[in-house]
Amino acid sequence: MTEHCYCGIDVAKDRLDVQVLPHRQRFSVDNNGTGWAELVERLHALPIAAVGIEPSGGYERGIIRVLLAAGVSVRRINPSKLRQFARARGILAKNDRLDAQLIAEYVSIMPTRVVQRAATAERLAEVVTMRRQLCDEHVTIENQAAHVEDAILRRLNKRRLARLKADIHLLDKRMAEIVAADTILAQRYELLTSMRGVGPTLAFTLIALLPLSSAVKVANCAPRLLKKASGATKTASGRSLASDSNAESISFDVFAFSTWTFIEI
Repeated sequence: MTEHCYCGIDVAKDRLDVQVLPHRQRFSVDNNGTGWAELVERLHALPIAAVGIEPSGGYERGIIRVLLAAGVSVRRINPSKLRQFARARGILAKNDRLDAQLIAEYVSIMPTRVVQRAATAERLAEVVTMRRQLCDEHVTIENQAAHVEDAILRRLNKRRLARLKADIHLLDKRMAEIVAADTILAQRYELLTSMRGVGPTLAFTLIALLPLSSAVKVANCAPRLLKKASGATKTASGRSLASDSNAESISFDVFAFSTWTFIEI
């Protein structure tokens, strides 16, 4: 009887650290087209039952697409649950090789959800991530503006804030276009926004980052958890984000991104 193998991949910007169990094969490849091809070739030579990957700021998207196209079963591992798993096994140290081994052990023992290829959701996730980054930058500049005295610097800050606000609005329109063009995503959007406390930005974020069942769980908790997230989030000057001009969208982003890591993907 063939013994199944389980693979863990720790993703960095330029490199993929790979661990295969129970063979204890360990190697690294570049996180680019050449490295992906090498990885697929090496995995095809083994009876791989599942490959586990921990989300890493989007750097994992390319290898996930390649593995799925090659017919490999991929599991996206919840970072919070992986850390709990490590603590339960008494593993406190952390580096790329240890993380790859830990992911391989996790996917070989714990129940995980198989990643399904969804090109539209991937495009939406990319826009959601960019929007979150722009919102973070908006808050940073707005906080800095309170301490700027030079007239030229104040004008520059004002110009940057206006540009960021326009870019965020543009991305809001883009997210709406992506969802409206996909029947399934549009139905999910209607379901989520029908729930109290769930607006467009939160709905887009949940659609992009979570499967429907988990998105509904988060949405049902939205009024209570969003209030906590907003209350706990303060600017450098001590003001709540609720008082900022972009408060609603920023608070939704804070709530969604602080919540999704606690739910199995």
